[in-house]
Amino acid sequence: MQATQQNIWFALITLVFTGLYQWAAPLPAWVDIAFLSSCLLFTGIPHGAIDHVIFAQRHQARPLSLIRQFFLPYLLLIAATALCWILVPNLMFWVFLGIAAYHFGQSQLYYLPPGKAGFPRGLLYMLWGVFLLSWLWTSHWESQIANLQSLFTWDLAINQPLHQTIIVLRWISVSLVALVIAVLCMQRKISVAAAITELIVLAILVYMVRNLPLYTAFALYFGLWHATRVMCTEYSYLRNARQAPFTVRQFLQQFIPFSVLSIIGLIILVIAGSFWDIRVSPFMLFLIFISALTTPHVWVMEHMYGHLSKPAPSNS
Repeated sequence: MQATQQNIWFALITLVFTGLYQWAAPLPAWVDIAFLSSCLLFTGIPHGAIDHVIFAQRHQARPLSLIRQFFLPYLLLIAATALCWILVPNLMFWVFLGIAAYHFGQSQLYYLPPGKAGFPRGLLYMLWGVFLLSWLWTSHWESQIANLQSLFTWDLAINQPLHQTIIVLRWISVSLVALVIAVLCMQRKISVAAAITELIVLAILVYMVRNLPLYTAFALYFGLWHATRVMCTEYSYLRNARQAPFTVRQFLQQFIPFSVLSIIGLIILVIAGSFWDIRVSPFMLFLIFISALTTPHVWVMEHMYGHLSKPAPSNS
């Protein structure tokens, strides 16, 4: 499925879901948590659980060399990320948001032709991700104060410097992304259909995050717009790279081992946090866990997207 087709389907699902949620509201808090957990279970965690398969295919790595080339650096990145959260949590929070912003933007806009963007693609990815995260945060600012203050001592009151800075960032980022997309369309570097759907996506995501509770809005974006899109890209990449037929069933089976391990790890972290009475909110523990998995995942995805962005070899 092409990016424009994905945008159309995801947009329709989001509009219908958001409308139904508003019609049925108010709902018990456990519904939001259950929805978030379901999205993490079925797409959120699994979409990063075949990084080793992507790496092995990309580098033609054999099982023994995969340990040295992939698993060792992958685990070291996870450990280093966790250690940084312990030593410099204030800095690590912003580093993680930057990494996540880039990754979200890349998964949405990776299909832009190389050398034709007329604007640094890495910066465009970052701006798109900043757009998403800043609107998500500022639309639910008050509900996140307790979570953030369980780990940080920042002044998170509305209209204070941090709040105002994020407000400015959200308007700058959405304006620049929309402007670049419009310019690319006028220069005929992307199709009119692609430009229109990307601009509509910006509006629909703003509508979604402003009209759904925080956990539900994040789950819908992360589970559908991000993780499902990445899984479609991963399947297309592996299917095209392999000589033998590669079915959807074979693809889904690849997710099981490391999805199970990741889910067990998350459960252990939550239980440990309760057992040792760690004064960090479950949301922040979840954020740190996701951060530790995201850092090496982005490393693998960067190589995959880089390969997909290369122009096809000329037959001449």
